[in-house]
Amino acid sequence: MIVFCYEATKSSANKNSLFEIGILAPVAWLILTNIIDKFNFPHSAIQNAIWVLSNNHDIRSIPAFNTPETDQLRHTIASILDIELPWYSFTYATDSSDLFSGKKTHLFAEVPFTIPYQAMISTQIVDRNGNTIYDAYVASFKAGDNTLRINIPIENWPEDENYLFITEDLHTTNKKLKLTLNEIQ
Repeated sequence: MIVFCYEATKSSANKNSLFEIGILAPVAWLILTNIIDKFNFPHSAIQNAIWVLSNNHDIRSIPAFNTPETDQLRHTIASILDIELPWYSFTYATDSSDLFSGKKTHLFAEVPFTIPYQAMISTQIVDRNGNTIYDAYVASFKAGDNTLRINIPIENWPEDENYLFITEDLHTTNKKLKLTLNEIQ
């Protein structure tokens, strides 16, 4: 049996903890438990999904892996909350005194893109004024469908509106995606 924490700010039950029979869980929790039962999600994705519902954590704490199972979990939580699902996630600093630090350290995602021919692909993140915040490496990709794996440190970034640009051969924008560090819930 695997057990998950319901409240990110409290400690786990101890040997002398008392439990009572409660009422039937709200529909959102039944939907979540049914999907958890159906698929083999990473434990970190399940724990973060629980905290999104129970503690109003940011949905971007659920890892944005490009896998059908984890995507299904993220889509289910977004549907429960009636919000648009972001294309990216955050990792958070660990804190030995807290279950969840809330301090964003990295932005990560797997971004699909298509190119008509082999090209050098670069990524940049710019703020709303066009100032470059992050300039990523340049790599060669084959023609057709590709996936760009992003893992970018963001610890000192301002919580503002930014844009990720995927650029072909240093001049043609292939994709422009909006992102923000602000809380979205």
